[in-house]
Amino acid sequence: MRFVKRDKAVQWNFFNKLIARGLQAESPTRTCEGHAHTIIAMCLLLMIAMPGKGQMIHFRGSAVLDGSWAGNLPIKPQMLWHFFAADGFKCAPIIGNKHIVAGSVDGTVYALNMDGKLAWKLATGNSIEGSCTILNGKVFVGNLDGKMFCIDETNGKILWTFASGGQIMAAPNIWQNGKSNLLIFGSYDFCIYALNASTGKLVWKLETENYINGTPAIWSDLVVCGGCDGFLHVINVKTGRETTRINIGTYVAGSTPISKGKAWVGDYEGGLHNVDIKTGKMVWTGKKSENNQPFIASPSVVENLLIVGCRDKNLYAFDCYTGNKLWTFNTGMRVDASATIAGNSAIVGNMKGDIFIIDVKTGRVNWQYALGTPVNNAIAVANGRFVVAGEDGGLYCFGNK
Repeated sequence: MRFVKRDKAVQWNFFNKLIARGLQAESPTRTCEGHAHTIIAMCLLLMIAMPGKGQMIHFRGSAVLDGSWAGNLPIKPQMLWHFFAADGFKCAPIIGNKHIVAGSVDGTVYALNMDGKLAWKLATGNSIEGSCTILNGKVFVGNLDGKMFCIDETNGKILWTFASGGQIMAAPNIWQNGKSNLLIFGSYDFCIYALNASTGKLVWKLETENYINGTPAIWSDLVVCGGCDGFLHVINVKTGRETTRINIGTYVAGSTPISKGKAWVGDYEGGLHNVDIKTGKMVWTGKKSENNQPFIASPSVVENLLIVGCRDKNLYAFDCYTGNKLWTFNTGMRVDASATIAGNSAIVGNMKGDIFIIDVKTGRVNWQYALGTPVNNAIAVANGRFVVAGEDGGLYCFGNK
């Protein structure tokens, strides 16, 4: 078996997805040749390539936050079950190996079994608007008190907490080096934090000039995060020192996916930008939404495609590397939710409560469903199913019956 050399961060992205989704069929020919599609070969590849790496499950798919997942969406999905919490959901759910986990507006973290039955719940004391992240059986989530929680996924017990100086509005990310793991997140106290993921002890923090609203992306040894100060901050993850500061010119509310050393940024004035994070130079910029409406949703990237929703009601597809617009689909209501890409399809909800499965190449709608309650964030996909969190407090699971 011969291995094709790939970008290290892209390898981790692929492998994390592969493990998290139960060795589903993201084409292995992109990584190795011959009989590498067999499970035995994949296991050998993982043992060789990932010593000491833990399994992270993130609502944007991986540490590079590209929003894409292995496997495919169901062809004709039907609702399999629903669960109602005491209050609504603004964050995206995530599907772990054991539980489906989401935090609600009243500050409760819910963990459901795969059949939709409650396994445990935990009150954190204030609203949760950022998604959870899971690593090695631990759930990490922040709330609007500015507290970051580490929770045992098995029983819902708090393992440690850390207090930042402002609201935590987005999911944390995790940098893994095989020895220790750093939990990376932003706060409304203007700071980006790195904590020891095992103990919750502060390793470093970097102060910016305004709120941090999105999840920091991690690529290789770099942390990349936009802020309400109008800059894209590139930080050395080992030292906590800023290596590059790129002027976007206005608020950056969402997260920035990374691929091959490039980051894609949507801004609050409806602009899209492609940035080389090592040089700090713009590859392309000036792409605009209709009526300059904000991009609150984070862009999703797979191969040469960028998919992003906007408050002008549209879902857009651009060529990642040229910035050329490929298609536009009007959903009928503003799109604050980040799209999730699985196979050749993207799934996204809007603030009317409509859910769409769209062919990423053509923009054609293959399936839609009127959920009837606003969908604020990304839809979780795994094992041929997807889970939607609604403002009505519902978690809805769809799949093939």
